[in-house]
Amino acid sequence: MNWRQSEIKIIGYVLALLYAISFLAYYNFYQFVTLNAPDVQAMKLVSLSVIATFFAILFVGSIAVAQLKEWGRIVIVSANLMMGIYLAIPYINPADILPLSYIIMNVVIFLYFIQDKVKSRFNMIIDGKWRSILVIDDDETLLKTIRPILISKGYSVLTAMTGEDGLQAAKKHKPDLIILDVILPGIKGRDVCRKIKEDKTTTHIPVVFLTSKSSESDIEAELDAGAITHLTKPVNATILSSTVRNILDAESKDRPEWRSILVIDDDLTYLTTLRQSLLSHGYSVLTASSGEEGLAIAKKQKPELILLDVIMPGLKGREVCEKLKEGSETVDIPVVFLTAKNSPDDIKAELEVGAVTHLTKPVDTKELISTISNILHLQS
Repeated sequence: MNWRQSEIKIIGYVLALLYAISFLAYYNFYQFVTLNAPDVQAMKLVSLSVIATFFAILFVGSIAVAQLKEWGRIVIVSANLMMGIYLAIPYINPADILPLSYIIMNVVIFLYFIQDKVKSRFNMIIDGKWRSILVIDDDETLLKTIRPILISKGYSVLTAMTGEDGLQAAKKHKPDLIILDVILPGIKGRDVCRKIKEDKTTTHIPVVFLTSKSSESDIEAELDAGAITHLTKPVNATILSSTVRNILDAESKDRPEWRSILVIDDDLTYLTTLRQSLLSHGYSVLTASSGEEGLAIAKKQKPELILLDVIMPGLKGREVCEKLKEGSETVDIPVVFLTAKNSPDDIKAELEVGAVTHLTKPVDTKELISTISNILHLQS
């Protein structure tokens, strides 16, 4: 357990004590308040009952927080928000100083527990087991860079500098995910991946290649070896963290395969940008810079969705789509045209060759992700 988890456990127990004391203070406060109207006494009892209920819920939630239970964090956030609103409603009399202090306390606690860095401490446990990541790479500098990034997101990190050591660590510790380089002393990365997938005790562990070898043939070879996706060195910390999180979230929800998307576009700069965006939203991404290459990858890898440009060298986008719909292996893969050509005639022609829909470059990320999500939802 690192110091961040210890911090939350301490906060949880302190809050439990604070809520118990607060209930007694609130009870005594109302006991000594002089009420002038005879019918206000009933209101006093109702208010006391409501506040007591809130403090009881918050007490239970804070105990759960101390145990790093995600539902406890949700209870703390929700109950503090509702209690803050409840106390704010009658706060129109400046003499009511005590409710103001609770409103401030509720806001502070609410803002603390909705932070991503705090939420990540709860998400690192699956069925009572800490989420662990094995990084296999012979570059000591890279290991020293990646390790603190993953630890800061709440993961337990194992490292190995050779393929042989990596295989032994995988069999012994059964990590939740493996990050693997291609060029290693001894057994190379792809061979390590194949051995992991051939062993029934480790075959379920998702493997992500993190390497400077980033050609289409390299990525295809990695996927053939059993990897779930590819990241290129040097990797952005946000992309690395979101990729790991999305894979592990998918695994914890009993989704054995990470949903894959093939992007076919000859603009390499745009391919890189789009690929990073899709990775950060939890998709495995294949890319191709020509129609012919895209067709070959589609037939071999069978992605769940294809994003396709119109103007490309060699086979044009509409011809690619027609061939995809003619092939028995690829006919069911939904195709979305993503192109700058957006006249009514262009869109009509795209739909006629079998596309599901059309998106215009430059596309808004939210629109792109929403479109992909909706199509894949309909396919499942």
